[in-house]
Amino acid sequence: MRQYANVAEIKVAPQASPKPTQFFVLLLIAFGTAIRLSASSALPTTTALAVSASTVPAGTKVVFTATVKDQNNTPVTKGQVNFCNASATYCEDVAIFGAAQLTSSGVATLNLRLGIGSHSIKAVFLGTVSDATSTSAIQPVTVTGQVWDATALTISGVPGNYTLDGESQHLQAW
Repeated sequence: MRQYANVAEIKVAPQASPKPTQFFVLLLIAFGTAIRLSASSALPTTTALAVSASTVPAGTKVVFTATVKDQNNTPVTKGQVNFCNASATYCEDVAIFGAAQLTSSGVATLNLRLGIGSHSIKAVFLGTVSDATSTSAIQPVTVTGQVWDATALTISGVPGNYTLDGESQHLQAW
């Protein structure tokens, strides 16, 4: 339940409904406080995530493809899929690598160039009024390459009074 000033929102999802696409909204105003009650019976969905390669050299584009289907194995054609860092607690804010809309075939695609290292990615279908949210299995991606540190030193001064200056740079191989 979320509460904003004088507004409280409560969402209820029933176990079963004779009409899966029904959506009820009731707005009650009592004593200056608005309460919005809603119940939806969205169909369960499944989200599958495929990656173009599980190991790539640095600088290579990786294609992430999410496919969303409803309980009847029919493609879901409306809605958004977020592609997220699966190591994060929630798929929001900086944990989102990108987002894509579902196509008429129930597919959302994202192209990414990830940094060197191991990554865990998941796809999250955000759901609609008629289709419930769902999350894919985690897909690992490893980006290989070398990371170098370059250091330049400069020595100046006279005997007994030396100055040593240094500069370090962190470089990634593409």
